[in-house]
Amino acid sequence: LVPALLVIGWLRGSERLKRPLWEAFIATLLALAASWMIGWLWPTPRPFMMPVGQTFLEHAPTPAFPSNHATIMLTMAFSLLLHAGTRRIGRYLLL
Repeated sequence: LVPALLVIGWLRGSERLKRPLWEAFIATLLALAASWMIGWLWPTPRPFMMPVGQTFLEHAPTPAFPSNHATIMLTMAFSLLLHAGTRRIGRYLLL
């Protein structure tokens, strides 16, 4: 959803929409880097690495705190909430 939002918004949006999308993209990259750094400095096993629950999809045990999915969605949502023109999109992503 988020990559599609960025691409469609960039290709079809006005100049007023492109700046908040660019800022949200940069903020997300910085948040992912910070998440990786926290996971690298203080490694904590993620739930799929422990015998907790059912794992449906296998993937690499990457260090991330919180999960990369949560980091991407929350950073995009909060970044878009900061701009009046993208506030509604930010609310939907936050949900």
